[in-house]
Amino acid sequence: MQEQKRGKYLGLPTVIGKSKKEVFQFVEEVTHSKILNWKGKFLSAAGKETLIKSVINSLPVYIMSCFKIPKAVCDNINNKARTFLWGRAEEGYKKLAWVSWEKMCATKNQGGLGFRNLEVFSVALLAKQLLWRLIIKPNLLMSQITKAKYFPTGGILNARIKQQDSWIWKSWAKSREALSIGLRMKVGDGKNIRIWEAPWVPNLVKFKPKGKFSRASKIEWVSELLLENKKE
Repeated sequence: MQEQKRGKYLGLPTVIGKSKKEVFQFVEEVTHSKILNWKGKFLSAAGKETLIKSVINSLPVYIMSCFKIPKAVCDNINNKARTFLWGRAEEGYKKLAWVSWEKMCATKNQGGLGFRNLEVFSVALLAKQLLWRLIIKPNLLMSQITKAKYFPTGGILNARIKQQDSWIWKSWAKSREALSIGLRMKVGDGKNIRIWEAPWVPNLVKFKPKGKFSRASKIEWVSELLLENKKE
């Protein structure tokens, strides 16, 4: 079965094959069709900026909140937006881009125009919409299934990625680094918090303890440090 013949449910692909670029190519095609309908030669620079922010940067948001879109697809969408901004994309007419797209994605206070870096934005969406939800809502059916399958004895932040794990889970796990910045675990009973791997200690760098006995220590869980019937 060819990738382009595979169906979608609620706008999302139902089957993810080997070629992720082909699966998510429809996002690029929708973006291109939108640009072709705009008459760039009649728009001011401010008008183009508004269309890029309100349409091109917003079209993939729903999909990016569920899947990690391949870098090649993000780059192609960015290239189409850049061509539209500097030239007339509906005629395939290109002009020299005097400023790199990375600088254009910077905030206006930093000298950019505030466009979205789609690859970075995709990671942020996955961290917020999926991983954070798994942490704060452990009773959800999705949370229970994900935990039972991928990290039954620990937490999501220290779950080990295996080669046989699904591509979707691996793509979710890539956003853990973005989520873990500034994130500290509430101890509670400490049964699911690893002493040397989880962020749980206030006022420490990355909230993680370090010591020369960390690798040799036989104590693994925070619960083993707590006195019985006392929270200290």
